[in-house]
Amino acid sequence: MYFRGHDVHLLGRHERAGYRRAVQAVFQDPFSSLNPRLTIRTTVSEPLAQTEPGLTRAEAAERVAASLTRVGLPPRIADDYPHELSGGQRQRVAIARALTTNPDCILLDEAVSALDVSIRAQVMNLLRDIQDRSGVSYLFIAHDLAVVKYVSTRIGVMYLGKLVETAAADELYANPLHPYTQILLNNALPAHPDDVREEVILKGEVPSAFDPPSGCRFHPRCPQALPVCAEVEPALRGQASGHHVACHLYGA
Repeated sequence: MYFRGHDVHLLGRHERAGYRRAVQAVFQDPFSSLNPRLTIRTTVSEPLAQTEPGLTRAEAAERVAASLTRVGLPPRIADDYPHELSGGQRQRVAIARALTTNPDCILLDEAVSALDVSIRAQVMNLLRDIQDRSGVSYLFIAHDLAVVKYVSTRIGVMYLGKLVETAAADELYANPLHPYTQILLNNALPAHPDDVREEVILKGEVPSAFDPPSGCRFHPRCPQALPVCAEVEPALRGQASGHHVACHLYGA
């Protein structure tokens, strides 16, 4: 894994501290990602102990209050415990924890999938508002295509651990190139109940990621597979539309 051109596993002690400040994470389930034995204050200030150990208690408390305010929570909840908060409030706390170091990038791993629909919309709007105000980048991992479209500026589609297509969000949804992306979007719930789409049922089962097929990993299930697909793994190549796609249908 590389960040700013450097392998994060080879970083020195000082560089590693900078990486930890610059990159934070928000996990899927706010009911398990927060330690039930720690107060919200301790939880939100935890990244500071790792990245800025010289902060005084008063300075750390000020940073915690500022982070809670940024996510729409009153600073007075800092002395509460996770079980005293709702699911949406807990996820806001998780986001506040990620914001305490003023990161450049936040990894969001299915960050709204465990929330009720109404709370999900609030958290998604919060994430966009934070990004508009701070300029932080998100690496947003999700399977909900509507959520992906709402929060993303550029999208990468993966199949069995490999990127098969990347493009600007609007371009990807308007003109999907890879057969897997086409099927994904075709089978998604339509934006309007009157929209008619022909559902495509993929043949076979998803192969094991520990023993993937030769060539293109999608070829055993792909309705457009060519003989070369079973033998040669396609490279991710740029297209005139700004896409990058890993598919033999689009040539060299």
